[in-house]
Amino acid sequence: MALRVVSNYLHLPRKTFQILDTLAYHAKSMYNVGLYNVRQHYATHQENTQILQGIRPDLTSGVDILVGSYLPFTRKKDFPYKACSNYAQSKPNENFGLLHNDNAQQTLRSVEEAYKSYFELLKLYRTGQLEYCPSPPHYLPKDGRFKLAFPRAHLTIRNGSVTLGMSLTFRKQHGLTGKELTFPIPPCIKPHQIREVAILPVNGGKAYKIEFCYTVPNQPQNLDPNQYLAIDLGLTNFATMVDTATGAAVILDGKRIKSINRWYNKENARLQSIKDKQKIGGITKRQARLLKKRDCRIGEAMNRYAVWIVNYALQHRIGTVILPRWDGIKDKINHGKRGNQNFVQVPYHKFRQKLKSKCELFGIRFDDTHSEAYTSQVDALNLDPIRKPPYGRTRRVKRGLYQSARDTLINADVNGALNHLRKVARDSSTEGSVSTARCDSVVPRIIGRGRVNRPVRIRTSFEPSTFAHIKVQPCAPQGAPAASPLR
Repeated sequence: MALRVVSNYLHLPRKTFQILDTLAYHAKSMYNVGLYNVRQHYATHQENTQILQGIRPDLTSGVDILVGSYLPFTRKKDFPYKACSNYAQSKPNENFGLLHNDNAQQTLRSVEEAYKSYFELLKLYRTGQLEYCPSPPHYLPKDGRFKLAFPRAHLTIRNGSVTLGMSLTFRKQHGLTGKELTFPIPPCIKPHQIREVAILPVNGGKAYKIEFCYTVPNQPQNLDPNQYLAIDLGLTNFATMVDTATGAAVILDGKRIKSINRWYNKENARLQSIKDKQKIGGITKRQARLLKKRDCRIGEAMNRYAVWIVNYALQHRIGTVILPRWDGIKDKINHGKRGNQNFVQVPYHKFRQKLKSKCELFGIRFDDTHSEAYTSQVDALNLDPIRKPPYGRTRRVKRGLYQSARDTLINADVNGALNHLRKVARDSSTEGSVSTARCDSVVPRIIGRGRVNRPVRIRTSFEPSTFAHIKVQPCAPQGAPAASPLR
């Protein structure tokens, strides 16, 4: 079973919006209450540990086992210190009673997960695997909002709609019947598939999203796991792909994404100047609507990119998709003010998650175990070792064009995709892959077909009627003129 998520903006009447906004405000307050309890417990534990280290060092390990360095959400019933839990300390708070019991518990679990992540990062920092020292979780702002999560057991599903529960105290306080939070289920989801429904605040409560988490049965296909599709992500060339099945190079154009972000930045700057003249703080409703429109367009583009790639892999029976890791790439980017703005605003992580989910659905192996370090600098056609090259970036004759040592010009992103392919083929050379005879035999085989030098560019307006049926044209024979770009 594959787990999938559908997230949509809500168009709410005024009364329903006020109900959700009030509940999200109480969830924020509940989060801050739980975080306060954890912080107080952590400070007390640190003080007690220091005292015990000075008096009885042998007792320190015992205290760590019984109490722990952070306040857990709950304890087992047979534990002698079950009262020492965030749940027990936060339950008397009034915000706990105003929220549904599931909402309150999920909020406190979020606090626990945040502190667990903090301690994991702290451990990496102390061992030298992290450059910066992490800071503990912060309190949410006073005017902030927090998500509302509803598990399947406490959802009312009837006639193609789902009704979210509210606490009895909250209903009596506001004079509600309990049926006000009723929303239609998307047609792509069957009621029995739903596992969780969440309400997500956007821009501090200016708008709200509803998120359906559901399961679908896997649809494994007859694919060859020894056929690879390597992807190199970029900006103008959003996704550059090279596969071993056909030896073709395909570029999914990213200018549409750049255009959407450029339009958003221009309009947002205009609204920001008006807001500054009027001395208005925070994000306005017009800015929130603008951001909503931009997010919807970008999200649709990410979906269509992922669907196109998966359909391409299924069409050619490709069983492995390669997409390298980008750990901290946006933190270290330095392409100038305009370049950084264009690059940071592209949701590569969201695209990665969408593509991974769709690959798992059809039984395609998603390989993201290797780093993309030096893959853009190393000469793939010459089979140079994938490490810091002695020639640096001098072989990039201009932006987007790479000069190989074989006196051949190749697209720079295609060169990077070939190096991604070489990395994975080398790792799997002992497992009976296409590169068993020689770990670097994959690239010469692809080059010999003569298609990587003429990549096909996919340009589209992202209209469903034009995008869904795009097919890659057969490559012209060796020596023939290059195929015209698909539009």
